[in-house]
Amino acid sequence: MARLNKGIQDSNDKISEVKASFFDCMVLVKKETFKNLSRLKCTMKELIMFLASICFAILFSFILFVFSIVIAALFKKVKNTSAFTPYLSVIIPTYNEEAGIEECIKSLYQQNYSKEKIELIVVDDGSTDKTVDIIRKYPIKVLTQEHKGKSEALNLGVKSSTHDFIVTVDADTIFDKDCLMHLVRPLMDTTIGATTGNS
Repeated sequence: MARLNKGIQDSNDKISEVKASFFDCMVLVKKETFKNLSRLKCTMKELIMFLASICFAILFSFILFVFSIVIAALFKKVKNTSAFTPYLSVIIPTYNEEAGIEECIKSLYQQNYSKEKIELIVVDDGSTDKTVDIIRKYPIKVLTQEHKGKSEALNLGVKSSTHDFIVTVDADTIFDKDCLMHLVRPLMDTTIGATTGNS
Protein backbone atom coordinates (compact mmCIF):
# COMPACT_ATOMS: atom_id res chain seq x y z
CA MET A 1 0.00 0.00 0.00
CA ALA A 2 2.82 2.25 0.87
CA ARG A 3 4.44 1.45 -2.48
CA LEU A 4 1.19 2.22 -4.28
CA ASN A 5 0.87 5.54 -2.56
CA LYS A 6 4.47 6.32 -3.38
CA GLY A 7 3.88 5.40 -7.04
CA ILE A 8 0.86 7.64 -7.20
CA GLN A 9 2.85 10.47 -5.61
CA ASP A 10 5.68 9.99 -8.10
CA SER A 11 3.18 10.04 -10.98
CA ASN A 12 1.64 13.26 -9.66
CA ASP A 13 5.07 14.85 -9.32
CA LYS A 14 5.92 13.94 -12.94
CA ILE A 15 2.61 15.32 -14.15
CA SER A 16 3.32 18.53 -12.25
CA GLU A 17 6.78 18.72 -13.83
CA VAL A 18 5.32 18.18 -17.29
CA LYS A 19 2.67 20.85 -16.66
CA ALA A 20 5.29 23.24 -15.33
CA SER A 21 7.56 22.57 -18.31
CA PHE A 22 4.65 23.02 -20.72
CA PHE A 23 3.64 26.34 -19.24
CA ASP A 24 7.25 27.47 -19.02
CA CYS A 25 7.60 26.65 -22.70
CA MET A 26 4.41 28.56 -23.49
CA VAL A 27 5.65 31.52 -21.52
CA LEU A 28 8.94 31.42 -23.34
CA VAL A 29 7.15 31.33 -26.68
CA LYS A 30 4.94 34.24 -25.71
CA LYS A 31 7.91 36.27 -24.53
CA GLU A 32 9.82 35.49 -27.73
CA THR A 33 6.80 36.45 -29.79
CA PHE A 34 6.55 39.69 -27.86
CA LYS A 35 10.24 40.34 -28.47
CA ASN A 36 9.76 39.69 -32.18
CA LEU A 37 6.81 42.08 -32.29
CA SER A 38 8.88 44.70 -30.49
CA ARG A 39 11.66 44.23 -33.00
CA LEU A 40 9.13 44.53 -35.84
CA LYS A 41 7.77 47.76 -34.36
CA CYS A 42 11.31 49.12 -34.09
CA THR A 43 11.98 48.12 -37.71
CA MET A 44 8.79 49.86 -38.90
CA LYS A 45 9.74 52.99 -36.96
CA GLU A 46 13.18 52.95 -38.54
CA LEU A 47 11.66 52.46 -42.00
CA ILE A 48 9.22 55.32 -41.49
CA MET A 49 12.01 57.56 -40.21
CA PHE A 50 14.16 56.61 -43.20
CA LEU A 51 11.40 57.37 -45.72
CA ALA A 52 10.61 60.63 -43.93
CA SER A 53 14.28 61.60 -44.11
CA ILE A 54 14.33 60.95 -47.87
CA CYS A 55 11.16 63.02 -48.39
CA PHE A 56 12.61 65.84 -46.32
CA ALA A 57 15.87 65.73 -48.27
CA ILE A 58 13.98 65.91 -51.60
CA LEU A 59 11.80 68.80 -50.37
CA PHE A 60 14.81 70.66 -49.01
CA SER A 61 16.69 70.18 -52.30
CA PHE A 62 13.72 71.52 -54.27
CA ILE A 63 13.38 74.58 -52.03
CA LEU A 64 17.13 75.19 -52.28
CA PHE A 65 16.93 74.92 -56.08
CA VAL A 66 14.08 77.45 -56.31
CA PHE A 67 15.87 79.77 -53.90
CA SER A 68 19.05 79.56 -56.00
CA ILE A 69 17.13 80.49 -59.16
CA VAL A 70 15.56 83.49 -57.43
CA ILE A 71 18.93 84.68 -56.10
CA ALA A 72 20.54 84.19 -59.51
CA ALA A 73 17.76 86.20 -61.17
CA LEU A 74 18.24 89.04 -58.69
CA PHE A 75 21.95 89.28 -59.34
CA LYS A 76 21.78 88.59 -63.07
CA LYS A 77 23.27 91.40 -65.07
CA VAL A 78 20.64 93.34 -66.97
CA LYS A 79 21.40 93.79 -70.63
CA ASN A 80 22.09 97.34 -71.70
CA THR A 81 19.08 97.73 -73.95
CA SER A 82 19.84 101.40 -74.60
CA ALA A 83 22.84 100.28 -76.67
CA PHE A 84 20.52 98.48 -79.12
CA THR A 85 19.38 101.14 -81.56
CA PRO A 86 19.17 99.64 -85.04
CA TYR A 87 18.40 101.67 -88.13
CA LEU A 88 14.64 101.95 -88.66
CA SER A 89 12.41 102.69 -91.63
CA VAL A 90 9.15 104.20 -90.37
CA ILE A 91 6.38 103.90 -92.95
CA ILE A 92 3.22 106.00 -92.67
CA PRO A 93 0.43 105.33 -95.19
CA THR A 94 -1.93 108.27 -95.58
CA TYR A 95 -5.25 109.08 -97.20
CA ASN A 96 -6.81 112.47 -96.48
CA GLU A 97 -4.98 112.74 -93.14
CA GLU A 98 -4.43 116.52 -93.04
CA ALA A 99 -5.99 116.67 -89.57
CA GLY A 100 -3.43 114.45 -87.85
CA ILE A 101 -0.39 113.77 -90.02
CA GLU A 102 1.63 116.76 -88.81
CA GLU A 103 1.33 115.81 -85.14
CA CYS A 104 2.37 112.29 -86.05
CA ILE A 105 5.51 113.52 -87.83
CA LYS A 106 6.40 115.91 -84.99
CA SER A 107 6.13 113.13 -82.40
CA LEU A 108 8.52 111.01 -84.45
CA TYR A 109 11.06 113.84 -84.56
CA GLN A 110 10.85 114.11 -80.77
CA GLN A 111 11.83 110.49 -80.14
CA ASN A 112 14.64 109.62 -77.72
CA TYR A 113 16.25 107.79 -80.57
CA SER A 114 19.10 108.74 -82.86
CA LYS A 115 17.57 110.85 -85.63
CA GLU A 116 20.24 109.62 -88.05
CA LYS A 117 18.91 106.09 -87.60
CA ILE A 118 15.30 106.88 -88.46
CA GLU A 119 14.13 106.89 -92.06
CA LEU A 120 10.66 108.43 -92.40
CA ILE A 121 8.62 107.36 -95.41
CA VAL A 122 5.11 108.67 -96.01
CA VAL A 123 3.11 106.94 -98.71
CA ASP A 124 0.12 108.98 -99.80
CA ASP A 125 -2.71 106.86 -101.19
CA GLY A 126 -4.25 109.49 -103.51
CA SER A 127 -5.31 112.07 -100.91
CA THR A 128 -7.60 114.87 -102.14
CA ASP A 129 -6.96 117.23 -99.22
CA LYS A 130 -3.80 119.05 -98.08
CA THR A 131 -2.07 115.95 -96.67
CA VAL A 132 0.79 115.96 -99.19
CA ASP A 133 1.37 119.72 -98.78
CA ILE A 134 1.78 119.26 -95.02
CA ILE A 135 4.15 116.30 -95.45
CA ARG A 136 6.39 118.20 -97.84
CA LYS A 137 7.15 120.77 -95.15
CA TYR A 138 9.45 118.17 -93.57
CA PRO A 139 12.64 116.59 -94.95
CA ILE A 140 11.17 113.13 -95.30
CA LYS A 141 10.67 110.73 -98.19
CA VAL A 142 7.24 111.14 -99.80
CA LEU A 143 5.74 108.56 -102.14
CA THR A 144 2.42 108.94 -103.93
CA GLN A 145 0.11 106.52 -105.69
CA GLU A 146 -3.42 106.34 -106.96
CA HIS A 147 -5.97 105.30 -104.38
CA LYS A 148 -5.26 101.56 -104.05
CA GLY A 149 -5.75 101.03 -100.34
CA LYS A 150 -3.63 100.90 -97.22
CA SER A 151 -2.01 97.52 -97.89
CA GLU A 152 -0.73 98.65 -101.30
CA ALA A 153 0.61 101.83 -99.72
CA LEU A 154 2.47 99.81 -97.11
CA ASN A 155 3.91 97.48 -99.73
CA LEU A 156 5.20 100.44 -101.70
CA GLY A 157 6.78 101.88 -98.58
CA VAL A 158 8.51 98.59 -97.70
CA LYS A 159 9.91 98.29 -101.22
CA SER A 160 11.31 101.80 -100.98
CA SER A 161 12.83 101.40 -97.50
CA THR A 162 16.58 101.09 -96.97
CA HIS A 163 16.78 99.55 -93.48
CA ASP A 164 16.19 96.05 -92.15
CA PHE A 165 13.79 97.06 -89.38
CA ILE A 166 10.40 98.31 -90.54
CA VAL A 167 7.95 100.26 -88.36
CA THR A 168 4.45 100.77 -89.77
CA VAL A 169 2.12 103.30 -88.15
CA ASP A 170 -1.18 105.02 -88.80
CA ALA A 171 -1.12 108.68 -89.76
CA ASP A 172 -3.15 109.73 -86.71
CA THR A 173 -0.68 108.18 -84.26
CA ILE A 174 1.08 110.40 -81.73
CA PHE A 175 4.18 108.72 -80.30
CA ASP A 176 5.43 108.82 -76.74
CA LYS A 177 9.05 110.00 -76.76
CA ASP A 178 10.36 106.55 -75.75
CA CYS A 179 8.07 104.56 -78.02
CA LEU A 180 10.63 103.48 -80.62
CA MET A 181 13.19 102.60 -77.96
CA HIS A 182 10.73 100.29 -76.23
CA LEU A 183 9.46 98.91 -79.51
CA VAL A 184 12.85 97.67 -80.71
CA ARG A 185 13.98 96.29 -77.34
CA PRO A 186 12.53 92.76 -77.75
CA LEU A 187 14.36 92.44 -81.07
CA MET A 188 17.62 92.09 -79.17
CA ASP A 189 16.57 88.45 -79.03
CA THR A 190 17.44 87.13 -82.49
CA THR A 191 14.67 84.53 -82.26
CA ILE A 192 12.02 87.30 -82.30
CA GLY A 193 10.99 88.58 -85.71
CA ALA A 194 8.32 91.17 -84.88
CA THR A 195 6.94 93.23 -82.01
CA THR A 196 3.98 95.46 -81.41
CA GLY A 197 3.09 98.15 -78.91
CA ASN A 198 1.05 101.20 -78.04
CA SER A 199 2.21 104.65 -78.99
